[in-house]
Amino acid sequence: MADIRRRQLMLATAAALATPHAARAQAPTLPVVAYVFGGRSDAELAGPDPKHPHARAFVHRLRELGREDGRTMKLERYGPGNDAEQAQRILADLATRNVAVIFAASAVRGTLVAIMAMKQTRSVPIVFAGGSDPVAAGLVASLARPGGNVTGITTDAGPQIIGKRLQLLKELLPGVTKIAYLGTPSPTYREIIREAAAQLRLDLIAFEVDGAKKLDEAFARTASEGAQAMVVATLGFLYAQSPRIVAFAAERRLPVLYAFPEAVDAGGLAAYGIDILDLNRRAADYVDKILRGAKPADLPVELPRKFELVVNLKAAKALGLKVPQSVLLQADRVIE
Repeated sequence: MADIRRRQLMLATAAALATPHAARAQAPTLPVVAYVFGGRSDAELAGPDPKHPHARAFVHRLRELGREDGRTMKLERYGPGNDAEQAQRILADLATRNVAVIFAASAVRGTLVAIMAMKQTRSVPIVFAGGSDPVAAGLVASLARPGGNVTGITTDAGPQIIGKRLQLLKELLPGVTKIAYLGTPSPTYREIIREAAAQLRLDLIAFEVDGAKKLDEAFARTASEGAQAMVVATLGFLYAQSPRIVAFAAERRLPVLYAFPEAVDAGGLAAYGIDILDLNRRAADYVDKILRGAKPADLPVELPRKFELVVNLKAAKALGLKVPQSVLLQADRVIE
């Protein structure tokens, strides 16, 4: 009888010790969200409040949606910087794993990482935020019906934003007659820019800028041909080069209307453009939808919704300009 009780006690003890391990083995696996941000470092993406504002907007929105790292999902963050080979290695590895969704972002070209990701996998869902023409880039069949494993939010605000920027510049500087325009992405847009400038009686010097050498040439011609102001288009390369453009404008005492508000925070005069933080928040919405079972093929590529006019009165003062009240009344944010 004592031997029987001893065996029963041993079996009960073994069962009790095994139970936690069995429970752990049966615990659901958290879905993996891979965040790959080209042009940025791991350090800029880390933590609950990432250093980079785009990453911070994305992570905060996920949290608002109930997607917390380590509790309802696993958020893996990769900042390969400008190392394309490193980005390819990261994406190749992700393509072989059980990843729920890849958020592909780029500080230079909005669709660059998404294109690289799609070359690695046609099954893992991919979300992008940025890029002016995802159809031409081959990412989606159409904006309304992406048709594959890729969807997201584009920065293409349509041609009307060109006229709006030139009109704002004319309001800022009523006496301006000759301007430089950085970034002419297509023949269609070039014609729209010329027509908008002609309507405002502006002499236009337009530059196709997609590399450092061309940017240097644009700076040299802007100075030599006597442009009185400059307008910067919504191009990823120009976003990345904002510090250089701001420095050139300060050195030449040249008023510049930027496409990106961050350039005004860095000392630029004014900006009118897409709210990039909003694009990253909406990318988080798409990630959440995919985690809930939606397919990228059924999620239309969305256009920008929020635009922002930012004016820097400190920069205006340094340039000897008085910002008209009509412009200040339109501004979403004024830096004093």
